Amino acid sequence: MSEPDSALLQATAVAMDGRALLIEGAPGLGKSSLALALIDRGAQLIGDDGVRRIRRGDQIIACPPPNIKGLPEVRGVGLF
Repeated sequence: MSEPDSALLQATAVAMDGRALLIEGAPGLGKSSLALALIDRGAQLIGDDGVRRIRRGDQIIACPPPNIKGLPEVRGVGLF
């Protein structure tokens, strides 16, 4: 069995109904703000400004890097 394909992305991701939404974009475009609005509507944070993407066969899994799990990033402040 081969190792899964994995990459660390500078992106924000939330989970809704068993699916992940990956939000990519340049710094300052509102990725975290969009994620917070989705969280306010029931989504769960996967990772903010850092998401590990793992490909296993025909599935793509999004998970946070261990050092930022569950911590949103606030511009000019850092991890919150």
